[in-house]
Parts: sequence; C-alpha cells; structure tokens
Amino acid sequence: MAKRRQTLKCPVCKIEVKAGRLDAHIHKVHPDAGKQPVSKGRPVKATRTPEILLVVAVVAVLVVAAVGFYYLNLPKPEENGEPPVIPSTDKGVYPTAYVRMEVASRGSMVFGLYGNETPKTVENFMKLVSQNFFTGTIFHRIVTTPDRFVIQGGGFLPDMNMKPVPLDPIKLEINNKLHNTQYTVAMARTSDPDSATTQFFINLVDNRGVLDPGGTSGPDGYAVFGVVLKGQDVVENIATAQTEVGAGGSEKSQPTQDEIASLIITNVMIIPTAEG
Repeated sequence: MAKRRQTLKCPVCKIEVKAGRLDAHIHKVHPDAGKQPVSKGRPVKATRTPEILLVVAVVAVLVVAAVGFYYLNLPKPEENGEPPVIPSTDKGVYPTAYVRMEVASRGSMVFGLYGNETPKTVENFMKLVSQNFFTGTIFHRIVTTPDRFVIQGGGFLPDMNMKPVPLDPIKLEINNKLHNTQYTVAMARTSDPDSATTQFFINLVDNRGVLDPGGTSGPDGYAVFGVVLKGQDVVENIATAQTEVGAGGSEKSQPTQDEIASLIITNVMIIPTAEG
C-alpha cells in the first residue's frame, strides 16, 4: 500500500499544502500573514492591550500625585501676608466692578463692588472715582481702642478740613445679602439715614451686631457695598497708625500729625478685574 502524503491546510487561504511547504507557501503567497500571530488556523490582530493599560495607569497615578502635591503645597493666604477674606455675603453674590486704591507708603487695596445688590451706592462711588475725588484725601478716622472697629476715609484733607462734596447725598441702600463683616466696605453717614456722600469705612472686625439693620448703632444700619479683595494687610497696616483725640472730640481716632502723610490716598482707579 502506497504511503499517504501528509498535507496541511493553509490557515489563510484554506488550500491543502504539503506539510513541509506550508511555511514557504505562507511566506510567498501571503507575505503579510507572517507578521500576525496565528491562532487555531486563522490570523488574529496583534494586540498590546495589557501593556497599554499599564502605561495609562502609571501616567494617571503620576498626574494625580503631581496635582495633589501642588495643592498640598500651595501657601495659605496668611503665609502671603494677607489674612483670608471672611465670607461676607450670601451665596451667589459677587462683585461687578473693581477699584484699586493706593495709600501713600501703606500700600494698595483692591475693592470689589456689589453693583447688583447696591446699584445706587456703587454708582455714586464710581462717579467719585472717575472724578478723581478721593485723591489727596486721607484715612482720618481709625478706631482701634478700646476695641478694633473701623478705618474711615474719603472726606478729609491732610489739614483735617473737609473736602467739598461734589454730589448730592444718596438714600440708604441696604441689601439683606450684605453684612458688616470683616473687610467689607460700607458708606459712612450722619444720624440721617439718607446723608451718605463720599466717606466710606472698612470694617476691621465682624460688626453685624452694631452696624447691620437692627444693630445697636440705630436707624437703620450702614450700607455695605463692597469688600477688600486684595490688600487686607494694608487695611491692618493702616489700623496700626497712632491716634489721638481730635479737637472738640471725645473719640481717640484722629491720626497724629506724624502719621497723616502715610495715610493720604494717592491714587484710585477703576480696574477690569480683581487682578487689575
């Protein structure tokens, strides 16, 4: 009986080929098939899925670690010389305008103004800035004894005479979303609620119980219209000025003659953002 020749089926084209010539057949007839692994007689796509997943996982871990390291090592606000801004408004309230105020050798501050909540008060303040009214006036009232309270400016010249007021008084504009908390900016006034013109003050502490509507200061509160976004350290620097009782007064809040030159507002400008 003749010996039967052994053949194998080509995994690509399925034809019968002598067993000893299968490799040569694939190389010659199907040159590209040799680049792919053969599984159970049919070509399958080469894959490196496990290696790719490993690389992606390693990169993800490195990115997460880098981001975490960055945020963990960010300096706290107080490490930059400025105490953190204590939230002074309800959620959703934000400044609509920004002003930079430079104070002689003390430094500069950036005010954020709440135009949505106190439009008339902000409009009045912005007009004064546009007219360059505040330049040359001083922080004339610094109340830190017996307790920290406010610093006040925008009305008096270095000779302690009042600068002529160019605008009419505005009505008291209270918004219940704004409060006299630390570093907020509010309008000063007389006992008449609708007498505010140019003078403003910055709260050194939380004064809600005194200056908000219903507070102990009387009818009916003082209108907050902004907040010191940058330069809280300058606010604190101004608050260190030496004071004395002014002529005819009883409050130890008037800066001494030696301090006045450093408390002059030298420039005020409207800026597009808090960063300037």
